[in-house]
Amino acid sequence: MKKIKDSSFEKIIKYKKYEDLYDLSSIECRIALLVTFIIDIIFVLSIKKIGENNVIEDGVSYLDTVGMALIGFLGFIVTGLAILTGAISSTVVKRLQERNKIQALEKILLSFYLLGLVSATIISMAFVFHFISKLPFGSMWQITIVLISIIGYLVVFSVFYAVKLIGNCIELFYIISSMQIVIENTKGDIKQKYNNYRIMALEKIVLISGLSSIENYANEIKEMIESDNLSEQEKAVCLNMHKQLFSNTPD
Repeated sequence: MKKIKDSSFEKIIKYKKYEDLYDLSSIECRIALLVTFIIDIIFVLSIKKIGENNVIEDGVSYLDTVGMALIGFLGFIVTGLAILTGAISSTVVKRLQERNKIQALEKILLSFYLLGLVSATIISMAFVFHFISKLPFGSMWQITIVLISIIGYLVVFSVFYAVKLIGNCIELFYIISSMQIVIENTKGDIKQKYNNYRIMALEKIVLISGLSSIENYANEIKEMIESDNLSEQEKAVCLNMHKQLFSNTPD
């Protein structure tokens, strides 16, 4: 059998995102366990009162409703992810890579993927159990309660995990906004520095050197940029602005 080729799934394994499903330090896992325990108690009590078959029929009916709702929920996940990725510019991604923070962004985006996988699993199980419940054979309540526990846990987990993702997206929005402000301010500072080089070069040519050609003027600015105490990134930006301004002169 060929190996599954899915880069996002491989990253879930790499970053161990699957551990979110049973991370007891998270509120969504604790609430999911509590609700699952309550569902199990209700299931056992209902079996004693109205019979196992009636309880299973009611449970499958609820599961059908949940499965249909989660189909729409998948659309919400895809839409939310599209809006989020659209708001992240290549400049922000580059800054995150420079600061070794890109993994934090990847983990947030992979949370959407994990939520989609869980939702798709629940939908598949809902349809499978719908048809299994129609088959003419008896069931063991022990097996049934295990299956109900798994499905109940996943449903509650996915709901509260989605709420957690909303909080993560809000935090990410503020991070991106603040980073965009820093980028804009940095661009403005570098632009001002480059204008200063142009003024100094022009003064030197007119007042001191007596140079007259645009080529000499361009070379003078370039020498100032290369000799000044700038960071490599600032120097690269200034040289790029210089190249765009004097595109018809040799570097």
